[in-house]
Amino acid sequence: MNNRKLKKLKNEEYRAAYVSAHVDQGLAYQIRVLRESRGWDQQHLAKKLGLKSQSAIARIEDPSYGKLSLSTVKKLAKAFDVAVLTKFVPFSRFLLETELISEESLAVDSFDVELPRLEKAVVQLTPLKVFSRAQYAISATNSRGSHSGGFSAAGLQASVITNSLQKKEEHHA
Repeated sequence: MNNRKLKKLKNEEYRAAYVSAHVDQGLAYQIRVLRESRGWDQQHLAKKLGLKSQSAIARIEDPSYGKLSLSTVKKLAKAFDVAVLTKFVPFSRFLLETELISEESLAVDSFDVELPRLEKAVVQLTPLKVFSRAQYAISATNSRGSHSGGFSAAGLQASVITNSLQKKEEHHA
């Protein structure tokens, strides 16, 4: 990010417009990329969504449309067999994600294509203890010294590893 953009982002109205434009345009762009990466035309996607016409898909893929509902996004995720991650993030994360947009980063694999990698990851993680949500909160608290109200990936990873090592030590004792 350059100084010029940072200066503009200091203006609250600009920030709101910037986020809005990236959400609207980014989703439209990714939907088109996902559809094309699967070799589908708009009519095929419309059919998968239970729509009668491809014109609805043309609107959804129009970056200026900007009226996608979460319900429609979830239906699209199901059609593409991918997950949707919707959460509020700090601007540093948002800017990092939006600066690195490419067709390759947006053309995510379906579950079936990704399944072998997921199975390999599960096998590698099997010895680790699975935590409840309360334990995640505790690990977030312990990793930062105070409760942040959220989960720390680093804290969670450290807690998982620590817990795994403690279990091994208890087993061998």
